Amino acid sequence: MRNIVTISLPKTTALSVRKRSKQRGFNGVSSYIKYLIDQDEESISEKELLAIVRQARKDYRADRVLRARSLADLL
Repeated sequence: MRNIVTISLPKTTALSVRKRSKQRGFNGVSSYIKYLIDQDEESISEKELLAIVRQARKDYRADRVLRARSLADLL
């Protein structure tokens, strides 16, 4: 079942959203907003990213790394 959500935007922002949705090939603003929400849900938080970096740093310092001469060696 669909729910309707109304948002209030400044005129310039609303025009920009309409323009971008059309430029990027979406059927309308709703499709564009749904896409943006999906992208946001798939992205990781800053906290998660920092945790990954800290773990990678620990692994590197403990010499738990994969040594490769080129990117092809990793594939």
